[in-house]
Amino acid sequence: MRHAVFRKIGSQKRGTFFRTNILITVACCILVRLMLVLASPSGSRDGRWLKLSPFSAMNSRIMRQKHRQQQHSFWKEWSSNAYIGEREPVHRFQGVVKSHDDDELQSAISSDVDMELKAQAAPATLIAESLEQLEHAMLIRQNVFVEEQGIANAFDFWDAEDGKPGLRQDVYHAVAYHRNDTSLPVGTGRMTVQRVGITREGIVSNVAVLKEYRGQGYARSIMELLHQKAEELSLRATSLHSQAHAIGFYQSMGYRTQKMIYREPLDGPNGILAYMTKRWPQGVQDVGVIYK
Repeated sequence: MRHAVFRKIGSQKRGTFFRTNILITVACCILVRLMLVLASPSGSRDGRWLKLSPFSAMNSRIMRQKHRQQQHSFWKEWSSNAYIGEREPVHRFQGVVKSHDDDELQSAISSDVDMELKAQAAPATLIAESLEQLEHAMLIRQNVFVEEQGIANAFDFWDAEDGKPGLRQDVYHAVAYHRNDTSLPVGTGRMTVQRVGITREGIVSNVAVLKEYRGQGYARSIMELLHQKAEELSLRATSLHSQAHAIGFYQSMGYRTQKMIYREPLDGPNGILAYMTKRWPQGVQDVGVIYK
């Protein structure tokens, strides 16, 4: 009996000891939390010390994200428009304040000037109608393909009749001349129209621009003129073989690669070629049937 009483008293003391330890631990945690809040200048203001739930970290992330979005929108608005009280937004440029009416007038003037400059700077590109213009095209092909790239000259044979250069039917040569000197040819391109079944298609070839004038829009003007001719002739499609470095350019002109061709040596100018086609929505055959 006496041993049972002692055991009961011992268990009660142990329970009291554990409860006391738990209370002391909780009190210490609260005290440390309060000390951190007092040490933080913004902790007591936004009430973060009260967020003891498991979602407090997520709430903090959401608040930081909203704060960043507000900052981003503020600086974006400030950089584009300067608001002064309730007045309309004004734009500042070199210390001069301009209203929206001034901007509209300036944009109209700028657009007219840009159009005039573009008209002046547009390359003079035309379809060859004389032997002199054809010789300009042949001279550019000789310079680019034969002298620069080392390709055997077989294309001049296509434009010769009885050994002499001549304009052939269904063969169109686009020649681009320098913007500031219309007597200086700088680029050329060739399109041959062939019958495929009951339709007609164009084969584009020998598109070349002299090395010192590349990257100035001459090749694009040549292709645009050939495309305009293809639309006039109601061709169903145009095709070409592109060297590897020019595939991106022809893709920008609406061509899609159908297959790749590999020849030895692969590092040569014609080692890797892409056969590309462009279909026209209003391709018409001779009897007037529209193909789509």
